[in-house]
Amino acid sequence: MKIYHGNSLNLMRALSMALELLSVNLSFHHWRVAIIAMAIAEEMKLPYKMSATLLQASLLHDIGAAPNWNTRVKLRSGKNYEEKKIGQRYALHAYDGYACLKNSHYFGELAGIILHHHENWQDTIGKTDVPLQSRILRLADYVEVHIDPKKHILLQVRDITECIKKGNGILFSPEVVQCFLSVSRTENFWLNITDRAYADFFFKKNEAYGMANTYTENDVIDIAETFAAIIDQTSEFTYNHSCSVAKIAVFLAAKKGFSDNELKDMMVAGLLHDIGKLSIPNEVLEKPGKLSDAEFALIHQHTYYTYWILRQIDGFEQIAEWAAYHHECLDGSGYPFHLQAEALTLGSRIMAVADIFVALREDRPYRPGLPQGEILCIIKKMAENFKLDKNLVELLADNYKTATFLVSGSETGIDLRKENII
Repeated sequence: MKIYHGNSLNLMRALSMALELLSVNLSFHHWRVAIIAMAIAEEMKLPYKMSATLLQASLLHDIGAAPNWNTRVKLRSGKNYEEKKIGQRYALHAYDGYACLKNSHYFGELAGIILHHHENWQDTIGKTDVPLQSRILRLADYVEVHIDPKKHILLQVRDITECIKKGNGILFSPEVVQCFLSVSRTENFWLNITDRAYADFFFKKNEAYGMANTYTENDVIDIAETFAAIIDQTSEFTYNHSCSVAKIAVFLAAKKGFSDNELKDMMVAGLLHDIGKLSIPNEVLEKPGKLSDAEFALIHQHTYYTYWILRQIDGFEQIAEWAAYHHECLDGSGYPFHLQAEALTLGSRIMAVADIFVALREDRPYRPGLPQGEILCIIKKMAENFKLDKNLVELLADNYKTATFLVSGSETGIDLRKENII
């Protein structure tokens, strides 16, 4: 990864896809909200910087619901979903999204927009803390969730438009409603929302907004840490899993002489290796008993989604492979690609060893964390059976005490931006 001033839109597009993972399909809710919101912004002639932050916030607006499968499902179907309010004001997932992003160096300016995106106009009249982008998101989100996927979009225009008119000055800002009614008069507006092929044109058309918030290599680490925290919240048993895997992978890679840039790639890959797990319901991830065939199928899809989400990002080709191949085995018996030894690079092999080591140490719903003797017995046997790289297993065994120290707490590991290892 050699990124110094990367265009953020490509990155946001890929990461927003992770928020769309609903079992065996993609909902495209965030993309469709972005299409609606940016059409309103164009009609309002919103300034460049405000449009850019609106686009990014649109693509991530439900990030606070990402760890909770049931909340995501309800929000997608949610015409009648009544969500808990924080401080009698903020929707729970909007507040959680704000909390998730507010301390992020890169995402910080989106936090306030996301915090207010479910507030009604009449409840905030006179309040100066609600960004205009939040007002636009409020209406755009409402329109998208009220589209019935089983009915032709043009047959729904009248009903949805009437709902917006009724909410004018109550749910929605009159200024935003006026612009929406103007831009939504054409069939083109509605067909664009539901035509998935239009998304490619939409992102290309708005590519210039990605340059308003370019990112550096250190920003990528900040972004990856944010998403790693979200991923690990999907189960109480994996609250620090991604961070721990990243630390062990970086440690082993450093021992094998990886370059400074490669170590950064390894950290990002470790932090994001389980991003595809957002496609798995929480009850499956935390099930204490034996998984059914259907549940195993869900588990086996997560690395597939990890690969295709990360593969879309410019400069992430190597990161995508290292992250997504962590359940591949040297003998070709792994998943989801069944790659054999010759197709698995050293980075991918390192990630596999790091993931299994950390997983064995962690408490899981079906067993407590294992002691050193059992862990070494298991991973050495896996190496003997040509599942894991034997040299890497030996390297880990020789440095077991240090490895244990690295994952004993989130403050004890290697932060590539602070330590002198790069």
